[in-house]
Amino acid sequence: MAQERKKNRQQQTEAQRLAHRDAVIEHSDNKFVAELTKNMDAFIYTKDFYVALYKQLESGMTSIEAYESLGFDTKKLGKNCAQSAAKRARQKAKNGEFEPKAENYDGSIPIEEMPEMSLEEKVAYQEARIRYLEDYVEFQKNAFHTGGDILILQRQEVKEDKLFMAYDYISRGKAKENGYTNTRVFKMFGVSSTGYYNYVSRREDRDVVLRQEKVPVKLKFLY
Repeated sequence: MAQERKKNRQQQTEAQRLAHRDAVIEHSDNKFVAELTKNMDAFIYTKDFYVALYKQLESGMTSIEAYESLGFDTKKLGKNCAQSAAKRARQKAKNGEFEPKAENYDGSIPIEEMPEMSLEEKVAYQEARIRYLEDYVEFQKNAFHTGGDILILQRQEVKEDKLFMAYDYISRGKAKENGYTNTRVFKMFGVSSTGYYNYVSRREDRDVVLRQEKVPVKLKFLY
């Protein structure tokens, strides 16, 4: 009986973990998400996210209101995500990480989509935005030479092929090697963040099932 209760608790915990992972993946296309962690159960936010979040907090919003105003659903993700992000944003502000310097921004979204900024902040952000767009144009020009194979990214591929190409490029460390975030790789291969992470989760879930179902083969000898 005790073992059965333990098994039920483990199943509930696993179900909760998968539900949270799915909620995180669902939000991976948010403009303030740079990429997801390796287990796809937490966000790696852009610099612009923390700047925007802190401005919302300073305007009088609660941590939950500020987090949701940036496109995150706390009903699905949980209030802890909002509270921990707000705590980190306040710490960054305390550390002076929001000073109006271009290096303190990613410039990954149009300035019109950021909360109200001072003139000095706008100048710094626009500088970061120009740098971001220049890098992106250069990124688009490149065809990647991976393992001797040239991936011609402009060719027409079915969606699953593009997802695999993005997965292969990231999993083999090529994105990190070239200094590209996962988000930039998704744009390069023409896939959405949500589509990519759903693809990866399906692969991982399938691999787990295959490992669980694998039964050792017993050889029988006839004499």
